[in-house]
Amino acid sequence: MLRLHPKVKAEADEGYLGLANEFPDQVSAPPKKPKDDAPLGERHA
Repeated sequence: MLRLHPKVKAEADEGYLGLANEFPDQVSAPPKKPKDDAPLGERHA
């Protein structure tokens, strides 16, 4: 769908990171949240 409409922009949740990676100019998604056991620097980056 996005290939047919290259001017369309979308904002998605973190469940659509693959789509955001495939169409970075069209889809924006927040970065994946670090796990609770991630190092402190990753949790507060």
